[in-house]
Amino acid sequence: MSEDWRFDELHPEAFRTLVEGVPAILYIDRPDEASTNLYTSPQVEEVLGFTVEEWVSDPDLWHARLHPDDRDEVMTANRISNERVQHFVAEYRLRAKDGTWHWIRDEAAPMRDTDGTLVFWRGVMLDITERKEAEEEARVARERLQALIDNIPAVVYVEIPGGDAEGFFLSAYVERLLGYTPDEWTWTPDFWLDHLHPDDRQLVKDQDDATDRSREPYAATYRIRAADGRWVWVHDTAAFVAGEDGDGFWQGFMFDVTERMEAESRLRWSLDVLRRTLQQRRELAQRVQQAQEAERRRIAADLHDDPIQVMSAVDMRLQMLAAYPQSVSTEEIELLEADVRGAIERMRSMLFELRPAALERDGLVAALELYVEHTARDAGWTWEVRGEVRAEPDPDMQVLLYRIAQEAVQNARKHAGATTVRVDVATAGDGVSVRVYDDGTGFDTDAAPVPGHLGLSAMQESAELAGGWVRVASTPGEGSTVECWLPARVAAPPDGA
Repeated sequence: MSEDWRFDELHPEAFRTLVEGVPAILYIDRPDEASTNLYTSPQVEEVLGFTVEEWVSDPDLWHARLHPDDRDEVMTANRISNERVQHFVAEYRLRAKDGTWHWIRDEAAPMRDTDGTLVFWRGVMLDITERKEAEEEARVARERLQALIDNIPAVVYVEIPGGDAEGFFLSAYVERLLGYTPDEWTWTPDFWLDHLHPDDRQLVKDQDDATDRSREPYAATYRIRAADGRWVWVHDTAAFVAGEDGDGFWQGFMFDVTERMEAESRLRWSLDVLRRTLQQRRELAQRVQQAQEAERRRIAADLHDDPIQVMSAVDMRLQMLAAYPQSVSTEEIELLEADVRGAIERMRSMLFELRPAALERDGLVAALELYVEHTARDAGWTWEVRGEVRAEPDPDMQVLLYRIAQEAVQNARKHAGATTVRVDVATAGDGVSVRVYDDGTGFDTDAAPVPGHLGLSAMQESAELAGGWVRVASTPGEGSTVECWLPARVAAPPDGA
């Protein structure tokens, strides 16, 4: 076979029809450094826009039309093929005559003479632009899908039922959520099960086994241990995707719901506290109502047993005097006058206990002085009220402080057998404190209160409802101290309440 090979020597018409009907550029090149072209099929014009004459007549045209990013690699492959006389295969971009870029798959095989001498390269160039564009679109789609999966705030996973590691996929978000890389989270049921919270493990496993059999959608919320030892609440949901051959796979998502579960837990705790608080308030309201009724009965009994009986007796004596005017004497009038004055004094004492006018007129310290002085006259105490407040508290707080001190003084009068009572009043922080001390017999603070009396527990509850506190210190035989503190101002309700 000579170097002067000519196409038309080989059954020209039949071979030409065959060559020109192939949807590719066929070519023959010399085995020289420049790969001088001997023949190029007419398809070069259809693919690249150059005529055969233009393509063959310019030895540098192929090299010049190579994409800059592909040129070095293609020329190196071409040189190595020539040097080693081995098959040439390359995929590269060529700029067509109209300036568009075409992807070309170029394959060439060495052709030898009968004596083994390399005489030319016979090759074919296929336009693979559509394939490359499709591959690029697929690559971009895969990258976008991967970016979507990587940035979804959830762990995306794929698992084949009873499958293996090759059929298992876990997105990189698992490392952000739980601290394990996808490689560390190997496909084995044991890894997942071993990291479930002990209280959740059996229930979750049973549900997982059931949906594996039924292929129904899977959904569960459970705790799983992170790499740093934390327990993370996740909501795990998966659906079975069936294949054409009857096989399929599970595709699922694991969402971090720790904040939601903790918020729900706090809400349940708050609701429980609220229920207990409401129950306590109902009980307190009932006790206060009972105490009020008891106090009304006591006041009614006091009025009946003392002033009303005295005044009834005075009325009867006045009727007798009216019936027997001759029996009226100065001594009789003086006795009646004394009885009336005594009844009036006792009525004033009761009114003083109910609502001292000095509280509004002169303030808390002055009102307590009058009350302790009045009580001490009947009890025979040595007494002292000391202290001052920089600013009088709100009327509601002022009355509550007075009532707590009054209750403590009355307890000392009725039960303590005290000889000395001292009351200290002072501004303390943003409130007012009152301390009542007596040197009486004392008592056991842990003992149950006497039924029917408001008592110390009611004092404490009333103070706590107002935002303050009451503390009682007492030891049998060593006296008692009742101390309370209330804010000076009633807390304003929140906006819209």
